[in-house]
Amino acid sequence: MNLAQHLEKVARYEALMERLDAFRDFELWVWVAMSSGTNVLNAALHAAGITSDRACYPVRPNRYMVPGASPGTWTQEEGPLGDVLHVDVPAIEAALPTALERACEALRVIEDARDPCVRGLREITPELATACEAAYRDCIEATKPILEERLGGAG
Repeated sequence: MNLAQHLEKVARYEALMERLDAFRDFELWVWVAMSSGTNVLNAALHAAGITSDRACYPVRPNRYMVPGASPGTWTQEEGPLGDVLHVDVPAIEAALPTALERACEALRVIEDARDPCVRGLREITPELATACEAAYRDCIEATKPILEERLGGAG
């Protein structure tokens, strides 16, 4: 996906997040926050020139669906790092600017809470929800300077 497509998704996810309560709706909220955070991270990685924003969708690390020869068709291929699926999946081998390291650390907080909470292995508490909300905001804030630099203040 390209940078603009990622940011459009972030806007849609954030509109949904406004209707959710991070504690009461945590199982849904955490998936939406993780998806939104991953999209803003991908946009910032593209903006920083670290990953490719070619027309492709990741299906697993280093495997992408790309437009096929006929309209509306897709084919799978290996390629240079495009979109990441999660923090560190696939691993980003390039050195990250401090802002993107911070965004990854924040997104990791959300990702680390998702599985155990959704599977009932970790109690969902107001404190956990508050920590995940703060991590989400930090991820968004950390990516802003990179996006604004690329988009001329429109990020």
